[in-house]
Amino acid sequence: MKKGIIFDLDGTLWDPVELITFSWQKVADKFELDTKLTTKAVKDCMGLPMDEIFARLFPDVDENFRKILQKECEEYENEYISQQKAPLFLYVEEVLKELKNKNFNLYIVTNSQDGYVPAFLKASKLGYLFDDYEMFGRTKRLKADNIKSVFERNKLDLAVYLGDTQGDFDATTQAGLPFVFAEYGFGCANNAEYRIQSIKELPDIVDKIL
Repeated sequence: MKKGIIFDLDGTLWDPVELITFSWQKVADKFELDTKLTTKAVKDCMGLPMDEIFARLFPDVDENFRKILQKECEEYENEYISQQKAPLFLYVEEVLKELKNKNFNLYIVTNSQDGYVPAFLKASKLGYLFDDYEMFGRTKRLKADNIKSVFERNKLDLAVYLGDTQGDFDATTQAGLPFVFAEYGFGCANNAEYRIQSIKELPDIVDKIL
């Protein structure tokens, strides 16, 4: 029986908010925009599709220009993130190795732009632990569909999703998989049955679920 664990990325495996804020502000300054981004504003948007994030952060920018701005921010961010490693949450690499040793297959599904997961894997040097990944920016499909896609194309029999927001919970529920809420992350998921305060608790709770 093939078992998998599908991970959200930001707020679940690492905290890149400061790096993202810096990179997007650099692009905003290049275009001489008055917007002054804060880490709080960016953090509050984490987990949303990129189109929604930029609509929230740049509401007064013309929609056509916003698309250009978003593309520039995404490209700059991917390059910057790949070179400037954001902090992993405690025990992430240790736990991922433990899960692999227990014959779990590991995946990432995120609402980020295309190229973001490869940038994370390059920066974190954790690529050897993951079997597949998907991003909103590559498929233009919402997270529930991307979770289903990863589950199906990898021919999994059982899987859980670990995320840190209500959106993650809703998407996982729609995809028909059990959800584990990372309480240490950025958001909330009030209806989540399974919860962990540290990723170190994940192997035990996954053994119970699967």
